[in-house]
Amino acid sequence: MERIAQLGLIINWKSLVIVLLPVLYGPYFAQQATEYAIPELTYIMPILFAVILVGLDNIQSHLEDPFYQIGADDVAINAEKFIGLLNCGEKPASACD
Repeated sequence: MERIAQLGLIINWKSLVIVLLPVLYGPYFAQQATEYAIPELTYIMPILFAVILVGLDNIQSHLEDPFYQIGADDVAINAEKFIGLLNCGEKPASACD
């Protein structure tokens, strides 16, 4: 149970970092925009950071559990056939086809 609580804390921390990182780097990008005389840099870089971080978060969430049936690489299991194969050793060989 403790590991599940730790996992929830990590997921919440990750979401917090994704939201706050563009805000925290905003003053740096504003300073760089004045230094390089590119005022659009003030808005482009935080938006670019946010898009990249959200994209990486989505990729990670799709790869975390292969049984969600969300991503293209998920594992599909036919439960009835699987249970039938588990019980195959208890039946005659002709019933296992």
